[in-house]
This record gives sequence, structure tokens and C-alpha cells, in this order.
Amino acid sequence: MNNPAARGYTLVEVVVVIAVISILLYVTVPMFNRFLPGDQGGSRISRLVVLIQSLKQNARSENRDYLLHMDPGMSRVWVTHEQMDDQEAGEAMVTSTFSFSGLVFEDLEFPGDRQAQGQTIRFYKGGWSDMALIHLREGDRLLTLKLEPFLIEVEQVQGRVSYQDCM
Repeated sequence: MNNPAARGYTLVEVVVVIAVISILLYVTVPMFNRFLPGDQGGSRISRLVVLIQSLKQNARSENRDYLLHMDPGMSRVWVTHEQMDDQEAGEAMVTSTFSFSGLVFEDLEFPGDRQAQGQTIRFYKGGWSDMALIHLREGDRLLTLKLEPFLIEVEQVQGRVSYQDCM
């Protein structure tokens, strides 16, 4: 019984290994969602969902607030952050690197009486975001993206829904 070759792992070692594996899965599994076969990772809606999810993650990891600006009817979005000056923010709007031709942003809806301030969603450095509904149209198809403050995943709801429908 005192044979050193028959020694096993201690409970602490097993718990540490399980914790490390859990953290790795927590970080990597959401990133694999875009590669699912039925998702067609190149679709415009999928790219927008991935952008939103990455903004939540980047806000937390980089410890800065990000703003996602949407231009209704123009099929484009741009991203700014709290450390940009007015000139950099203006350049981000003009260059608008995220173009979603064929996908029309109809509007944003926030809960309660809050109005969409310039069609902007804020992603806070703590890892949460504004609660919002993004109403989209792709051809004849209506879709609503539901952003929850503390969830990375973005829920896709067929049709146009409002907060009265969600509650």
C-alpha cells in the first residue's frame, strides 16, 4: 500500500483540473456558435449576432464601454468606444466597416419609457449591455434580436415583437 508508483491524484488536483477545463469551455463554446452547420456563418444576421456578442466580451476584457450605432434604412452599423474623441467617432461613422446590405434595421426598442438615443446600444465595461430589441427586415422576413443585459447570447425571434410580447 505504500508503493509510490500506485499513488493517485488528490481531490485538490482533480478540482483544479476540472475548474481549468470549465473556464476554457465557458470562454470557447460561445465562439463555436457561428460555425454550426445550420447557421451559415456568413449570413448577415449571423454576422450581426457575432458582432454583438463580441462587443459584450470586448467591453469586459478591455475594460471600456462600447457603443453600437445603427443607421435605420441604411443597412450599416459602426462601433465607437468611450475613449474615442469626436474626430475618431466621426471617422468610424464614415468608414462604417460593418455593412449589411440586404438587411434593413427598422428600429431599436428599449423597455419602459426610454427612447432610442440616436439608435445606439451601449455595452458596459462590466460585461453587460442595454436591454434592447433590434427590429430587422431581410426581404420579406421580419426578425427581432433580443439583447439581455447579462447574457452573451442574443435571442432571435421570428417576426416583429415588442416588450409587451416578451413580458
